[in-house]
Amino acid sequence: MAEILKVVYLCTVIMMALALVRFTGSRRVEGEERAILAEKSKRYLISAGVLGLLGLVLNAFVSPSAPSAPSARPAAVADAPGAQPALSPVPAAASPATASPATAAQNAWTLVPGRGAIGIGPEVSHEILRKRLGDSLVVAARIDAGAGRTVPGTVLFPLDPMQRLEVLWQDTVRLERPATLRVRGSASRWRVHPGIALGSPGPDGAPLRELSVSLLR
Repeated sequence: MAEILKVVYLCTVIMMALALVRFTGSRRVEGEERAILAEKSKRYLISAGVLGLLGLVLNAFVSPSAPSAPSARPAAVADAPGAQPALSPVPAAASPATASPATAAQNAWTLVPGRGAIGIGPEVSHEILRKRLGDSLVVAARIDAGAGRTVPGTVLFPLDPMQRLEVLWQDTVRLERPATLRVRGSASRWRVHPGIALGSPGPDGAPLRELSVSLLR
C-alpha cells in the first residue's frame, strides 16, 4: 500500500508540473493555441486534484510507524565552464509524499544528475516532448557541443530565456535518449540539484553562465 501511495503522489506532482508548463506556454501565444494550452492546463490540475484526494484516502490505510530513511548518493552537482564536474554526496530530491506545494513547484524546475527533470527522463525523445508541449515549445536546433562543433539537439521554450533548456541526445539522428540537459545565460528558472543556479559563484568566484547535468549512468 505504501508503494502505491508513493506512485500516486509522484503522479500528482507530475500533473502539477505539466499544468504549470501548459499554463506558462498559454501566456505566450494567442487565439486557438492559447485556448488549447489553457484547457490542457485545466485538465492536468483536475487530474492532480483527483490524485491528491486518492492519496489522502490511501494515506489513511498506511501505517506511519516505519518510515524509510532517505538515502544519499554521490552525484555530479554542476558543470562549470572549463572545469570538471564536482562530486559531492547530496540527498535525493524531496519525495512527493513529503514535499510541500512550494517544494513540489521548485522541484518542477530542478535538474538532477543521472535522473533529468520531471517529465524529462532517460526514456523521452524529441517526438515525445513535442507531443507533450507542442511545436512552439519544442524545436529541433543545432546545439553547441564545444570545440567549435554543433550537433542536432532540442531546445525547450526557445523564446523564453528564463525557461530555455537545451537537450543533447545520445542518438542525434532520431533525437532519442537524452545525454545532457543544459541551461546557459545570466539567469534561469532551472536549478541544478541541490540548488545551484545561473549566476551562482563558480570555482573561480565568477558567476556561472552555464549549467548542465548528465543523464548517462
